[in-house]
Amino acid sequence: MVTGAGGGVGRMFSRALADEGARVVAADIDVAKANVTAAEIVAKGGEAIAVAVDVTDNWSPEAMAEEAIAHFGGIDILVNNAGRHLRQYYASSLEISGEALHELFAVNALGPLMAARACVPSMRARGGGVIINRSSVAAYVPRNPYGVSRLAVNGLTIALASELAKDNIRVNGIAPSLLDNRLTLRSLSLDEQDRLIAAQKIQRHGRSQDLVSTLLFLVTDDSSFITGQTITVDGGRVDRI
Repeated sequence: MVTGAGGGVGRMFSRALADEGARVVAADIDVAKANVTAAEIVAKGGEAIAVAVDVTDNWSPEAMAEEAIAHFGGIDILVNNAGRHLRQYYASSLEISGEALHELFAVNALGPLMAARACVPSMRARGGGVIINRSSVAAYVPRNPYGVSRLAVNGLTIALASELAKDNIRVNGIAPSLLDNRLTLRSLSLDEQDRLIAAQKIQRHGRSQDLVSTLLFLVTDDSSFITGQTITVDGGRVDRI
């Protein structure tokens, strides 16, 4: 199960999981985009379906999980990728509108929890599972509401890992820095990108494959003794922010 699977990193995650043999549920609030992701996987010989989900709604994640269980028999992996991007909410804590603030936290902070609540019963019934929460290096020095929302994700990762360990469900996070995807390159000026790269030990953009490799490590038994961790994929930036 991949939320926010209709494009960008979510589509990349969905295709990577399918390439490894996973049957993928591509979930997105824009189901037309999710259908494109699922169709790409099927065209390559994989198995995938698209479902509509609004992670801020109380019942939509439940319907998402029910559709996945009806089609594939259960859920083993949940990738909480749906989120709001920094540029959409680039305002100070005292200046951001109340409406934008509520939407930001509803999607970024509560969305992963609502999706987990919907998927965990199936994981328990199947003897275990893995949850991956997408965060950001902005969580480590939260200078604005976006960073705070991602810090909340890191806290949720720890809390769920503690609660679900007894059920053989591992919960980890991925916190990327500057990536070479179209959303990042379109939303940041060249000067801003250069400044962010200069704050890293590895002087380049993060590559999509860097994120994919981390995801695949965390969802397999190669990381069977790792839970409650948020892995920074940031070129060594965090300690220099």
